[in-house]
Amino acid sequence: MARALLLLPLLLLLLPVASAGPAPSATADVSIEHFSFNPTPVAVQVGDFVQWTNNDVVSHTATSDDLSTFDTGTLAPGSSAAVRMSAAGTFTYHCNFHPTMTATVQVGDPQGLPDLLVVNMTITDVTPGVAKTVDVLVRNVGVNNAAPATVRLSYLYHGTLHTIGEAQVGPIGPLGDTAVASFAWATLGKLGDFVLVAEADSGHELDEADEDNNVGEATTGVLLAGVPGVDLLEPLG
Repeated sequence: MARALLLLPLLLLLLPVASAGPAPSATADVSIEHFSFNPTPVAVQVGDFVQWTNNDVVSHTATSDDLSTFDTGTLAPGSSAAVRMSAAGTFTYHCNFHPTMTATVQVGDPQGLPDLLVVNMTITDVTPGVAKTVDVLVRNVGVNNAAPATVRLSYLYHGTLHTIGEAQVGPIGPLGDTAVASFAWATLGKLGDFVLVAEADSGHELDEADEDNNVGEATTGVLLAGVPGVDLLEPLG
């Protein structure tokens, strides 16, 4: 009995031990139907797959706009192709046969950080001397919450940057969630070309040099000439 008790720990050491392997990759499905990609945007993490299935009656492709990140090749009706996403970022893509078919893949930051993009700014009035309402849309494409985030709006006029204001938004959820910061901009009746600069940061440190906490910035030009209008920005990484 004593020998059996002594051998038991040795036997236990020889037994196979189940180890936790890497988390399995997920797959997000995109349907190509009626000459459109659905859903868009589609949100995944680095290492996940996006699978496109052609449910249309003609052939299509899903090709990244940079022509290098991914390309499904020709998908005949009823066929599918899956692509593994190896880099974080926001990637726009199109169909090579039908360039008006466009969509977006959002790939989360592999380090699990919030990653903010200033997606667009909407200006409700550009009449000189009248206060403008500027809405700044911020999107978090990272895999963690950005809570809360600071958004700052400034304008560049004759080479000088002037702060309009800062606002707190959030929390902004991961993988595509958005928040809007609104500002009132009084231009003091000035006319001419302005450049609006919107910045967003999840760590309240908009002025750091290394951008460790993922500052997202975008700009747009505004001509104050008494004509109402709307200006939109494209996402900048």
